[in-house]
Amino acid sequence: MDQINLLLSSLPDGILLGFVYGLAAMGLTLIWGVMNVINLAHGPIIALGMFGTFFLYSRLGINPYVGLVPVAIVGLLFGVLIYAVAVHRVINAPHLSSLLATFSVNMIIIGLGTAALTTSPYNVDFTAGSISIGSTTLLGTRLIAALDGLFAKQEDILWFTTKVELRSVDGTKASIRFVCPTLDLFSTRIGDHLFHFG
Repeated sequence: MDQINLLLSSLPDGILLGFVYGLAAMGLTLIWGVMNVINLAHGPIIALGMFGTFFLYSRLGINPYVGLVPVAIVGLLFGVLIYAVAVHRVINAPHLSSLLATFSVNMIIIGLGTAALTTSPYNVDFTAGSISIGSTTLLGTRLIAALDGLFAKQEDILWFTTKVELRSVDGTKASIRFVCPTLDLFSTRIGDHLFHFG
């Protein structure tokens, strides 16, 4: 009976954490589905964002949720840099080329991050309260992250797909999937934006 209670009290926390993983996977899926590039540097880039939020909070005292704004802007600029240096050249190349290009970025980020920050764990000691339901306690920070995972990325994708009218080279409307491989000027820009966006 104790194992069932332990499972039931852990289940909501696991579901909430799953929303956060889903948020990370949506950006990766968007890049893969549209640009046909497997971005192996996606995880380390997310980790850099986490470190940015940590340092803004621990060194400057900025609320982690407020700190997400400048971290997102810096992350966008970093995505532009990675795209220009490593990804743009391998868009139409075989899959192995994009894997190797993003894997090299992955290893550079991990190597520099390990040298600068060591492998010690870091924690943002911040609380947003909690809600207790029976023997289960739901942390406010996890609830906020789950809500962000549910709504933020879907809203961004919905905005992009409704506001951007895609046209193929001959001028006819086209789906996102079939525009980018043609690599005309317009579709290259779409791919640029999607890589940074993801």
